[in-house]
Amino acid sequence: MARFNFNAPAATNTNAQSDESWKAKAFLNIWVKRADGSRAKIGAIALKDQRAFDKALIERLQQEDGLEALTKALELDFQMADKPASAVNIGF
Repeated sequence: MARFNFNAPAATNTNAQSDESWKAKAFLNIWVKRADGSRAKIGAIALKDQRAFDKALIERLQQEDGLEALTKALELDFQMADKPASAVNIGF
C-alpha cells in the first residue's frame, strides 16, 4: 500500500526558509472618544515594511509631527453593510 505525506512540517523540511512577510512592522490604531471621556478602539491597520507605501508611512509616523500630519491628511468614508448599527451613545 502506498503512503503519501502532505504538508511536511517546516522543522523537517531542510529547504524551508523563515518567511515573516505576514508580520506587521507597526499598527495604526483607530479610536473614538466616548461620551464619558474614555475611548473605544474601532480598528487597527497593520503596516508592513515590505510594502513601499507602508514603509514610507512608518518612517513618517516616527517623526515628531507624523501622527498630527497624518490626521490632517486622512479622509474617512462610511459604507453600510447588511445590518444597521444599534443605538449607543458614542459621544459625538
